[in-house]
Amino acid sequence: MADFDLLQSASTLPLFVCLPADGFRFLFVSEAARAAFGHSREALMRLRHRQDAHFPLPTIDEYWHRLLQNEAVRIETRFGTENGHSASVTIRFERLIHADQAFLLGHFCEPVQPPAIEQQLAEARLTAERALQVRDRFLTHMSHELRTPLSGIIGLSHLARDTESLILARDYFRQIHHSGERLLTTLSDILDFCQIETGTMMLHPVSFNPGALIQEIIQVVKTEALDKRLTLLIRVEPELPAYLIGDAQRLRQVLLNLVGNAVKFTPQGEVSVEIEQERHQPDGQIWIRFSVSDSGTGIHPDDHARLFQAFEQLDPSDNRHHQGSGLGLALAWHLVKLMGGDGIELTSVPGQGSTFSLVLPFELATISILRQYDIQIVDAVPLSGLNILIVEDNEINHRIARAMMEKAGATVSLAQNGAVAVEMLKQAAPNTWDVVLMDIQMPVMDGYTATRQIRQDLKLSDVPVIAVTAHAMSTDRQACLEAGMNAHISKPINQKLLISTILHSLPHKSDILLAAPQPGDDPALQLATLINMNRTFQESIPHLSAALTSLGNDEQLYIKLTRLFVAQHADDLRQLERCLTEGNHAEADMLSHTLKELSHTLGLFPLHEAVTQLHFRIHSHPAEWPEAELAQVHTEMQATLRALRQLLLGLPG
Repeated sequence: MADFDLLQSASTLPLFVCLPADGFRFLFVSEAARAAFGHSREALMRLRHRQDAHFPLPTIDEYWHRLLQNEAVRIETRFGTENGHSASVTIRFERLIHADQAFLLGHFCEPVQPPAIEQQLAEARLTAERALQVRDRFLTHMSHELRTPLSGIIGLSHLARDTESLILARDYFRQIHHSGERLLTTLSDILDFCQIETGTMMLHPVSFNPGALIQEIIQVVKTEALDKRLTLLIRVEPELPAYLIGDAQRLRQVLLNLVGNAVKFTPQGEVSVEIEQERHQPDGQIWIRFSVSDSGTGIHPDDHARLFQAFEQLDPSDNRHHQGSGLGLALAWHLVKLMGGDGIELTSVPGQGSTFSLVLPFELATISILRQYDIQIVDAVPLSGLNILIVEDNEINHRIARAMMEKAGATVSLAQNGAVAVEMLKQAAPNTWDVVLMDIQMPVMDGYTATRQIRQDLKLSDVPVIAVTAHAMSTDRQACLEAGMNAHISKPINQKLLISTILHSLPHKSDILLAAPQPGDDPALQLATLINMNRTFQESIPHLSAALTSLGNDEQLYIKLTRLFVAQHADDLRQLERCLTEGNHAEADMLSHTLKELSHTLGLFPLHEAVTQLHFRIHSHPAEWPEAELAQVHTEMQATLRALRQLLLGLPG
């Protein structure tokens, strides 16, 4: 972005600005001034006084001392142009001071009445000073927005390096990740804004489901909304087409900014997103209105226009409650224009809330158009017709995987460990199972050994084997591949990722796109139920929403797994202590590993972190009694069981 765009847009005068401290380097040259100098703008920007023979102001030293006295100076001078001609002109100079730095404002004088020139110069001076202030404010603000997360990353990295506590280290890394995301967002905003200003940003239309896109956005802001006890609502017009053609990435960027701001600036109440069809043209183009409303503080009418200007914030103070680059809404407005809209409409009542609306054109995604994008639309059971073998020793984990696979249309078989799986494959007819989902840490035979036998002894090289395990390090992933597995999924299982991985492991299924929810489904109702459930128990089970998301928002499955956990694992800690007392560290390791997996899957993170610390202590100091770690697990287990029993108390069945 040019620092003097304001000067260029506010005046058509032949003006230029120099920096005396750097050889009178040109900082700004208007088009009229460039023509008068007879040089290209690029050439002028490279020239320096005393260094370049073609510098167009050779005698500037003779009157610079007068400018130091804050006098305006008018001179007549002659200089050579790029094409070899010479020009004789009259130039009026003034000295500007901004941020303790001196600048030189020059103006080519035309044969007009002096009062008119003086008035125009006064206006130009004010505009130039404002341009300098904008530049100074932008540099200061960007320095803060870049340095703050960088300082956090550096400081937290030192703390994580020096701590011996795994729980503290995990928290430091979580904060480092958050700071990195903030830094990346700021840099992305700056680069996007530069692309827009230079006209180099391109749109990439794809087919997408608008309702699914909105739900993805809601997932991003849901945690912050739950922390503030806000209600999130989605209203999608029933007649809205299931698929549209447009730049889904840029639309997501715009809506995420609007929804994120709504959640950020709404202390209580609700935030809603509404999608409706505005009009449908005969040529197949359809116009969709997206509206984001909140019950927040509202925006004063005098601030509406300023809200969409770059680097502007309604609260520019250093102690403002909400940080940001000040680019988000300006970027959103420009992106809407780029996608064919008329910008963003704002209606707001101070103290009552705001509504941001935009209307965009899309192409209707007919079946023929979708085929152009190599997309096959199927029903809501993408794994229909597949036979899947699940190799898993833990009952809760195998119930999760079975429920996900059967819901997606697959037929499921179960093996309790690697040895059973190898025997089942050995005895079965060829091509009995299309995919094997393999756990790693199991009794009798682990997943690595089982996969090697499947590949080497049974010579089954075509059946995909996908690791589904709590071992999530890059070294674990590499070990899975070296053992002969096709892919690696870490627990807790993400349903969408697992289905996608299965489809990509089967060549004839890799081009399938999951269909949109059926007309009978009500995403807003499902989301409202999910949030109400979370708000009731978020203090006891703070990561319930993350657990539900990983289970495909299947609340009934979560309830079944919770009942199973309370019934079968309430006594795990006593069994673990017995194993340690008897010196059976292998079984203790297995029990702590299972409890760590299950607590993560169910969103019981306080218990998960305590068990993780205990599991690490058993591995690193097997000869020592982990008294502190056991006490912490006992405390968290009791609190968790109380919370789960309270949750189950009010549920049917």
